[in-house]
Amino acid sequence: MSARAWLERLWRAVDARAPAELEADVRAELEHHLACAERELVAAGETPERARALARERFGDLEAARAACLGIHMGGRIVLQRIHLAVTGLLLVAVLVLAWASHSSRAAALRAAEEAMALRAEAHERAAAARQPVAHVVVEIGDQLQMIDEFNPDVHGTVTVAEDGKVPLPQAGWVFVHGKTREEVEQILSEALAPYFLESKVRVIVKKADAFQALQFEAF
Repeated sequence: MSARAWLERLWRAVDARAPAELEADVRAELEHHLACAERELVAAGETPERARALARERFGDLEAARAACLGIHMGGRIVLQRIHLAVTGLLLVAVLVLAWASHSSRAAALRAAEEAMALRAEAHERAAAARQPVAHVVVEIGDQLQMIDEFNPDVHGTVTVAEDGKVPLPQAGWVFVHGKTREEVEQILSEALAPYFLESKVRVIVKKADAFQALQFEAF
């Protein structure tokens, strides 16, 4: 017999009456048995008083019999109550386990999301740092500019920034470059040559005056 069939059979066997009603019915049933025993004794020639006393004496302890009958009727109900309590406990444990597993999953997902956000933030910081402009070289008096025009090979050579902050440029004359960055000097020189060529794009390499003088001193 399966567990389910056994439980169904036990449920059908359990008396569903209220305890007070069940006790009243047990008392009535015992009184009925005593009454039947009294009638048999009276029919056998005993007086009603003597028949009642003999019936009670033969039946034994009436309260003990009542308690035994109630125990029989209530036994199945107690078993079901215990089973119900055990099942309820198992369900509660299952719910707690599921809640803990769900909480652990959410915590793990949250940690993974936080780690992913931290990695994205770190990558963003690295990218932002990579996009930071490099320190620009500022042209000063005495610096040497090695220049070449990508579109005009004749425009090339090395010039020194004069005391007035200018450098000589072929055909364009003297052009002021002091205090300008290397990129700005390239743009200024390209614009200065533009009227004389179809296209001009000057590139410049700056040799700082201090470094140049140090090299000269070492060579000397």
